[in-house]
Amino acid sequence: MRWLILDARGERVGDFAVAQDMAQPAYAGCTQVEVEDDDPRLAPPPPPPPKPSPLDWFMRLSPATQAALDTAARTDTAVSLALRYAGGVVAIDVTDPRTIQNVNLLRSKGLLTEGEVATLLAP
Repeated sequence: MRWLILDARGERVGDFAVAQDMAQPAYAGCTQVEVEDDDPRLAPPPPPPPKPSPLDWFMRLSPATQAALDTAARTDTAVSLALRYAGGVVAIDVTDPRTIQNVNLLRSKGLLTEGEVATLLAP
């Protein structure tokens, strides 16, 4: 048997081998239920999709598109900043609003096709 802590929406917050003191502030609004060890709610959540490195992300584009972006970045500050943002992180989070905004900026400047936008924003 395990003790499952559920938030107000019924989503798992944690699980323990022994019952917890629900008076703790960390558990405000939560409930505690006893479940069998094989309860599916005890399964770990699926891992998040991998995030590509800036190089892997950039390599999704054709050499011609990469060259066009590089050329545009030399004269267009907005393009330069968008590419610096991408190069300045450890991994590209394609769900990050800043990533989406920068990719759409490059599209609005005519540097990316709709297909390339979809490729860059794919997990």
